[in-house]
Amino acid sequence: MRLFETNKTTIIVSLLYVAISYIILRYLLPPGMPLTIYTIIPLGVVLIKILFTHILKYDYFNKKEENQ
Repeated sequence: MRLFETNKTTIIVSLLYVAISYIILRYLLPPGMPLTIYTIIPLGVVLIKILFTHILKYDYFNKKEENQ
């Protein structure tokens, strides 16, 4: 296993999370919110990576690797 190997499920879920959270933060919150609220985006990506890479350890889009 390589050091920086990330499964496809993590990448897809993280990209969806970033897009949806950016839209929510940009267009649905009032304009007076502090800029520190945008730290939710990278923290969520880190949590998704930990969840799918270290806790679940299953790739829903690349099932071929599990048989090897």
